[in-house]
Amino acid sequence: MINDEPKSMKEIHDIRVKHHENTKHLSDKEKIELINRRAKEAIEKYGLKFKEYSRV
Repeated sequence: MINDEPKSMKEIHDIRVKHHENTKHLSDKEKIELINRRAKEAIEKYGLKFKEYSRV
């Protein structure tokens, strides 16, 4: 079997597999908390300015 997948697509696939392995044991609530925490870290790290909205 010949794999003609471009290098960039293989890298994306590998990242997705790694992400799945790191999060497959988390509940939906834990995944949301993880995403929110990482988003806040990125906002602070890069000095981004976003308004925070709540869907209540």
